[in-house]
Formats: sequence, C-alpha cells, structure tokens
Amino acid sequence: MEELERSKFTAAGEIANERLIDAVLDPDRYPEGTTFIAADQEGFGAALAEAVVEHRPLAIVYPDGREIVAAPRGGALAFFEHLLTRRREVKHSEPTVPLPADYQVEIRDPQALAA
Repeated sequence: MEELERSKFTAAGEIANERLIDAVLDPDRYPEGTTFIAADQEGFGAALAEAVVEHRPLAIVYPDGREIVAAPRGGALAFFEHLLTRRREVKHSEPTVPLPADYQVEIRDPQALAA
C-alpha cells in the first residue's frame, strides 16, 4: 500500500504559499518585496526578526487564514530614522527585535481577503 505524500509545509505555510502566488498575480495586494512568514513554522521568531532587522515588508500568515501585513513607510528619511532607532535599541541589549516606529501594520481576516 502506498503512503500518501504529506506536505512539508505547516497549515499556515500552505496558506502563505498561496498568498505568495496571489502577490505575483496581483502586485497591488502586498508591498513589493514582502516576506511571507507562517506563524506556525519552526523558527518563526528568527524569520520575523530577520525581516524586521532588514527593514523588509512582511506578512505573518496564520493557520485560520488571518494575516498581519507590516511594511515600512517609504522614503529615505524613514529608513534613516529606522537606523537611528535600531542603534538606540541595541544599547538596551534586550533579546527582542521591536517593530520599528515607521512600520504601518494592517490586520486582515480571511473573509476580507476572499472579497
């Protein structure tokens, strides 16, 4: 008897892959360069911290289809402010990576995305 092939992705990972395809087909749906992160993936915190430290837009996708999209506001001054803020935060040597003040955050539910 053959074993069923199982996906290597988590439930949220499957949805994140679908959203990545949606982003390619409809570029206005997500900010350019968005990193899609499954909330239930192993290493979630590290992936999230890496995206924030690199000042990239991100979409955190949950198994129920909800997502949080966070993107830095544009402009050279915003990025400069981010660098200054990061430098101040490093002095506190906390083990967290706070979301920079120049990020705009949007919480989307699955019903709104289907529309």
